[in-house]
Amino acid sequence: MNAQDLAALIVGGETLAVEFRSERAGSFSDCELVETVACMANRDDDGEGWVLLGVEDDGEITGARPRHQAAGTDVLRVQALVGNRTRPAVAVTAELFALEGKDVLAIRVPRARSPV
Repeated sequence: MNAQDLAALIVGGETLAVEFRSERAGSFSDCELVETVACMANRDDDGEGWVLLGVEDDGEITGARPRHQAAGTDVLRVQALVGNRTRPAVAVTAELFALEGKDVLAIRVPRARSPV
């Protein structure tokens, strides 16, 4: 995915395969992140699912907060977090993008073959 693809995904709005999560009022906890990924992995369709942190329900980009250090988010740690806390393990791909001067954490979630 690139920044243009992400922007198009946001413009398309939330669907069963695209979930926006805000961090405007406060940080989205690791537990909430893992729960959201598990729900997305358990969806019915076969396409890719996406969890986008830093995006409001109306598509406004408000930015994702740094998850692991004041300087930013380590996407490899996000991937490891999800894999270690899901059973069966969900192998997500996380990427950090700057859109409108704000960070958006995009997490690609494959459909699970068995319930997570």
